[in-house]
Amino acid sequence: MKNSDIINLRGGLDRLSHVRGLKVAYAIAKNKKILDKVIRDIEGLFKPTKEFEEYEQKAHAISRENAILDEKGNVKVFEEGGMQVFKVDPDKKEAHQKALSELIKENEKVLICRQAQLEDQNAALNKKTMAFQLHKIKLTEVPSDISAEEMEVLLEFIDEKS
Repeated sequence: MKNSDIINLRGGLDRLSHVRGLKVAYAIAKNKKILDKVIRDIEGLFKPTKEFEEYEQKAHAISRENAILDEKGNVKVFEEGGMQVFKVDPDKKEAHQKALSELIKENEKVLICRQAQLEDQNAALNKKTMAFQLHKIKLTEVPSDISAEEMEVLLEFIDEKS
């Protein structure tokens, strides 16, 4: 199973919390724990370096320093595409660009390393993960009123040999 499939399966299990039946509920809970441990290992690959986190904090600070302010002098927050953002004050645009350009130049190696890390992460998502064993249940233990969408998630841990 690929790492990306593991992450998707874990998300699918969260959507099954309402499924009834002792053995199915047990299998869902047990497999959540198993997958959580595997995902913690995968997530270790995604953590940015300390240097990159420092770069991001500095870039964020530069943007905040040059942001549009509200009448109280606080950074004005805008809603865009369901996200809260702040915008650069048009009068401070040149200073903002200059400060960011300098920061980028100072951190060129850090940014190159981060780009390589992101490429490695994308490759890691498509790799098969280390061996682990899901808790299996028999098809006969699955409630008969389950939907096809729910069954699709459960397929990964149904023992078809029984």
